[in-house]
Amino acid sequence: MTLLEEVENIEGNCDVSQNIVKLNGVIDKANQLFPQVKKPSQLYWDAKVLHCTTVTLEGTCNNVDVGEGNFKLFTFAEQLKSKSYDRGRSSWRVFAAAADPVVHNSLPYWSPLLGSFEFQADVPQTPKQKKPRPQKEQAAEKKEPEKLKSIDKTHEGIAETVQKIYSKLKTCYKRNGKKPINYFKFVINPHSFASTVENIFHVSFLLNDGLVIMELDNDEPFIHPISKGKENSNPETVSQTNERLQNIFTIDMNTWKGIIVALDINSAMI
Repeated sequence: MTLLEEVENIEGNCDVSQNIVKLNGVIDKANQLFPQVKKPSQLYWDAKVLHCTTVTLEGTCNNVDVGEGNFKLFTFAEQLKSKSYDRGRSSWRVFAAAADPVVHNSLPYWSPLLGSFEFQADVPQTPKQKKPRPQKEQAAEKKEPEKLKSIDKTHEGIAETVQKIYSKLKTCYKRNGKKPINYFKFVINPHSFASTVENIFHVSFLLNDGLVIMELDNDEPFIHPISKGKENSNPETVSQTNERLQNIFTIDMNTWKGIIVALDINSAMI
C-alpha cells in the first residue's frame, strides 16, 4: 500500500485519535524515504503526500467536537449557584473562595510606575523687597552726563560715539556764529564712504532723540543742536508748530561723490 492510499483510508475514519496516530506514521515514513528522492517525479509525489496529509489533518481538526453547542447559560448559572451554598444557604464567602483562584490569576497585576506619589501643598513664596539704595548712589546718578534714550545700554560703544559727535556739532555750531550747519558738510567724509555712512547712522540717533533739529533752506538740509534745557523735552509738550517727521535717507557711491563735488567738501568735520 502506498502512502497516498494510506492517507485516503484515513479520510474515511471518524475516530480522531486514530487518525492523528496514522497521520504521524505516514509522515515518519515520508521522512525516511525523502533521502532517496533523486528525480523530479519522485519529488512531486513526496510533495503530493505532504499536501494530502495536511488536508486530511485539517479536516480531522474541524470534526473535533469541543462541546460549544452544548453550553447552556442558565444551566451553568444554576450549577454555579448550587456550589455557592453553605449549609443550605447561599454564601458569598464560599463563592468567592471558589472563584478567587480563577479571577486572581486572570487579572493583571497593578503597580505604580515610579513608586508612590507624595503630594505636598505649595508653600507660598514671599515677594522679595527691594532694598533702598544709599543716598550717595542716588546723588551720583544725578551727576551722570546726558544719555540718549533710543540707544540700548548694551551698545556702550555706539553711545560714546554719538555723544562725541553731539559735542562736535555743538562746537561747530558755536564757531559758525550759532548758525545752522549744512547736514551733508557735517556728515560726509570726502576720503571715506564707510565713515560717511557711519556718521549718517550716528546723527540719526541725535535727530530721533530730539537733541538735534533738521531744517530745510533752499531745499538743502541744515542741522543745529537744541538750546540748553530742551534736550530731554517731551514731544507731547512741544508746541504744535514743531512737527516731528521721520524720513529714510539712502546714499550710494555715485551720490556721495556728486555731493562732494557740488558742495566742494575738502575735509571731514567729524
